[in-house]
Amino acid sequence: MTPNRPHLVVDARGVAPDATGVGHYTAGMLGALDTVAPSRGWRVTAIRARAGAEGAPWPDSLWKSLANTETVPVEARSTDHPRGDWWLQTSLPKLVEKLHGDVLFSPAFVCPWGRRRFARILTVHDAIPWDLPQNYPVTFATWLRCVSGLSVRFADAVLTDSPSAARRLRANRVGGCTNFTVLPPGVDPAVYFLRETGESNALPGDFHPSGPLVVCPGSPEPRKNHEVIAEAIKLEPLRSLSPTVVLLRREETPGVERTAACLSFHPPTPKKMADWLRSAAVIATPSRMEGFGMSVLEGMASGTPVVASDIAPHRWMTRNGSAAILIPPDDVFGWAEALADSIRRDSSVTQRITRGIRQSRRFTWDTSANRLIGIADRLIRGV
Repeated sequence: MTPNRPHLVVDARGVAPDATGVGHYTAGMLGALDTVAPSRGWRVTAIRARAGAEGAPWPDSLWKSLANTETVPVEARSTDHPRGDWWLQTSLPKLVEKLHGDVLFSPAFVCPWGRRRFARILTVHDAIPWDLPQNYPVTFATWLRCVSGLSVRFADAVLTDSPSAARRLRANRVGGCTNFTVLPPGVDPAVYFLRETGESNALPGDFHPSGPLVVCPGSPEPRKNHEVIAEAIKLEPLRSLSPTVVLLRREETPGVERTAACLSFHPPTPKKMADWLRSAAVIATPSRMEGFGMSVLEGMASGTPVVASDIAPHRWMTRNGSAAILIPPDDVFGWAEALADSIRRDSSVTQRITRGIRQSRRFTWDTSANRLIGIADRLIRGV
C-alpha cells in the first residue's frame, strides 16, 4: 500500500454481519468501503475484537473476505460495556495515532472525547435512547445518553440514518449539535433484487407453513410492536386466510421459538434473511419508533408487499406510502385489512411492489460508502 494515501480507521469491535441496527450498518459499510475506498485513493483499517473474545461475534474467516481492508484485532469488548467504553477513551486514540489514521469512523453512537490528532466521524443512528428510554434497561439507556452526548460534542462530523432521526436528535439537543448529516444504510444488490432472476429461495427444511407467510423482521424490543400482528390475525378478513406469522429476530439465539400465534426464527446470514423476505406473502413492520426502518427497505428490495407503521422514517423511505401500505401502529383492524389485501395481491399491491423495488435501489451500501469517503475528504482538507 502507498503510505501517503489518506487513512480511514473504522472502530468495528463487536460487530456481527447478521445483526440488526448498528451491527448491520457497520458490516454493510465495511463491505462497501473495501471496494469504494481504494477507488477514491483511501486505505482502510478495521479495528476489531479478537475472535473468541467476549463481544467478538465475527470469526476470523469472515474478515478475510475483505480483500482491501487491513484488520487489527484487539482484546477489547464492544462499546456497550463499561470496560469497552474505558478502552475507547484510553487505548483506541493511541492505536489510531500509531496506525497514522487521518480519520476515525465510529459507527456505534460513541467516539473518543477530547483533543485528538485525527478527525472523528460519528454515527448516532436514532434518538430512541432519548425519546423512548424505557425501550432499554435503565442503566444502559442512561449510560448511552451520557456517553453519546459527549461523543457528539467532540465529533467533527455527526451522521444519522434519516431526516426524522436528525430532527429528533436536534429536538433533544443531543450533544448541543444542530448539524446532523443524513447518511442512510443500504442493501446489498448481490443479496437482494433477485426475484426477477427466478432464483429459488431456501427456507429451513423442516418449515412448512400451512397458510400465507407473514414475516415480521426485527429485534425483540417493545417498540417493535409485534403484538399487534398477533392480535390482527385473530380478526377478519385476515383470520379466514389462515396466515402463518414468523418473527425474524436476528439478535436472538438461533432456533425456533413459539410466541402467541407466531413462530420466531433466527436467520444466520443476510442471504437467509433475504430468502425469508422473498418467500413471504407480505412483510409487516409495525414499529412505534425507528431511526430508519431497515426491515422496510429490505422488504421493498425483496419484491414482496410491505405493510409498515405510519411513522416518519417509513413515510420518508416509502415516499409517503406509494411503495408500501402505511397503518397507524396500534390500529389492529387496519393491520388485519392491510395484510389481507396484500396477501390477495390486488392491482394496487402489485403497483406498490414495483415502486418499492425502484425506491429501494436508491439505498445501496456503495452509495453510502462513497458519501462517507466524501465527508472524510472534506475533513482532512479542512473544507
